[in-house]
Amino acid sequence: VLGDAELSTYEVVVQHRPDIIALGYDQKELEKDINEYLEKFDWHPKIVVLAPHQPEKYKSSLLNKK
Repeated sequence: VLGDAELSTYEVVVQHRPDIIALGYDQKELEKDINEYLEKFDWHPKIVVLAPHQPEKYKSSLLNKK
């Protein structure tokens, strides 16, 4: 399930209760926030940080130069 524009990240996580949460490589703060949020529950999904996809081609600073 991708993030939802109408629901917050936390609402999506609570609604779907995934076993694994995959975050982008640049979402370190979100990873920290989700871990802190999940401390309130007796539920600990695995959080995986994905590697960047072709950063030499798709890095935002490169895309903004075009």
